[in-house]
Amino acid sequence: MKKTIVCLMVIGFFVSGCTGSFNVTRNIYKIHRSQENKWVDEVIFLAFAIIPVYGLGMLGDAVIFNTVEFWTGENPITVSINDSPDQDVIIERSARGVIAKDKFGAVLYTSIKDTEGGVSVYDGNKMPVQYFSPEKVKSERSRLSINLDRVHHTR
Repeated sequence: MKKTIVCLMVIGFFVSGCTGSFNVTRNIYKIHRSQENKWVDEVIFLAFAIIPVYGLGMLGDAVIFNTVEFWTGENPITVSINDSPDQDVIIERSARGVIAKDKFGAVLYTSIKDTEGGVSVYDGNKMPVQYFSPEKVKSERSRLSINLDRVHHTR
């Protein structure tokens, strides 16, 4: 989870794409993660991985539902089970970088771009988690830009 949030924050510097909301995949994840018992959660996760529930959900999202969302502006699938993943972690831009907060407003991670172009990521206690060098940031920005160009040209 920690690496996922850190990666999302770094990507937040470079991307605001039009890939869709992946509501089927979110619903599958919510069902999987709604279990109170960690063993039941693990069994459901393994079952969803072995019987490719996640893969089929993602394929359906990518090929059908997100395409419908792109052309109509609305995804025909709604996120179920009370709160959506969008509310679990909120990513905000700040004057110095990006801030990830939980649904109650507590800061989970902060990323700050330095004057050389590198990005430092800190946890909620302001302890350093990871540093991305200016070269790594430039490389990722270039890679993501190329991928976004391909997406925009195909639509």
